[in-house]
Amino acid sequence: MNNLFDLYCNLPNYDDRSDYYNHVVEISKIAEEYRYKGTLFHFNLSQPDPFVLASLVIQNTKGLIPIVAVQPQYINPVAATKIITTLSQVTGRPVYINMIVGAAQNEALRLGDTLTYKEKYARLEEYISIFKQLFHSEKPIQYKGEYYHFNNLSLSPLNNNELLTPKLFVSGASDHHIQIANSHADVVLTHPQPVGKFKKNYSYNLSESVDVGIKIGIIARKTSEEAWKVANARYPVSKMAIATNRYKKHSESAWIRNMALEGIESELHDNVFWLGGYISGLSNNPILVGEHQEVRQYLKKYSEAGAKILLISGAQSKEDFENIDQVLNG
Repeated sequence: MNNLFDLYCNLPNYDDRSDYYNHVVEISKIAEEYRYKGTLFHFNLSQPDPFVLASLVIQNTKGLIPIVAVQPQYINPVAATKIITTLSQVTGRPVYINMIVGAAQNEALRLGDTLTYKEKYARLEEYISIFKQLFHSEKPIQYKGEYYHFNNLSLSPLNNNELLTPKLFVSGASDHHIQIANSHADVVLTHPQPVGKFKKNYSYNLSESVDVGIKIGIIARKTSEEAWKVANARYPVSKMAIATNRYKKHSESAWIRNMALEGIESELHDNVFWLGGYISGLSNNPILVGEHQEVRQYLKKYSEAGAKILLISGAQSKEDFENIDQVLNG
């Protein structure tokens, strides 16, 4: 079944473990061993810089492609473009970009960013437009927007090798994200709803030139009982977590709001699609839980609904990767 999806995974978020960076390298090497194409590096203020982590992984793998989350309020488009092109030129490997508007309002305020969500989407679109012009234009660019002004700007020499051209991901579930993806992106990445709703509500309004990617966890074992034992131990759902999830239904972020509402409706959908990890506060995405075959069949439905890229979240060990491989290739 692995021929249905381009396969990526996200790397573990920062924690207090003293060997965190060694763990990042270890997971990257395991992902490459299991033929993952690349790894996603998240962004928030409590995480190490994603570009530095990307450099670390490039140095320790043979061909894994980093997908770096880029948030406009954190780094301007000129700096991001220079870092990306330099990494690509030095390593001979492309660096993909995952553009995010930023869902954490508390982080935005700490950075002095008081834009409304509508304004943030407008800024994101300007940012992407500048990035693409800087990377592809052979002449200096002129740009006068609401949020960025550049005059006669050139960063040459930039990459002129098509193999090093960055693939552009846009993450989100709102109509604004879909609009931006249709205009600028190669891939739109989302935390999917249960497959029936995903097919009905999401894929239908995307341009044919944009690939659909889903970010989802997989906990699969030889038996469903064993898989659920692992899932419940890894992501315990407390009464406090359930109460906190109810507040998230008011979030300005479409994907946070959608996930919260699905979790309020039911923690489990279709006997496989589980929101317990999200409700627990320990995962940011839904998780498919069950025996290898039942998870495989559910994933096939996402492929039939239009998903072409699968980004696995939460794989923490070689055992996890091996069981996911059993789902994809068993």
